[in-house]
Amino acid sequence: MRMKLLALALAATAAMTSLPANAEEARGRIEADAFGNLIIIGASGYKRILVGQAGAIENRQPDRLLRVPAGPHVIGYHTQQEPPASVRCWRPPHIWKGRSYMYGLPDGVIPQAPLYCGPER
Repeated sequence: MRMKLLALALAATAAMTSLPANAEEARGRIEADAFGNLIIIGASGYKRILVGQAGAIENRQPDRLLRVPAGPHVIGYHTQQEPPASVRCWRPPHIWKGRSYMYGLPDGVIPQAPLYCGPER
């Protein structure tokens, strides 16, 4: 009888000490990338990205925030001096078909053609 009670007490102690680790996995994890985005990864694998919101969680729950290191910082150099290329920007003719609400524009806004920039020809 005493052995059963001792085994039960040990099992209960082991279960209680493993609860915080399991609870952390059940909540998922929060990461902040190098661009200031907040990445919330749920326990089910669902990922949400909140753009520019990494600073908001740092104040509220700093213990849950996992910093993702930025990638390697690569510095390149050229051995020859290249002349600066002149850049020309233009809006080529563009036909908008349909209604403005189809493009997500508010009322009274006239859409503009996309702006293309490239080297001078």
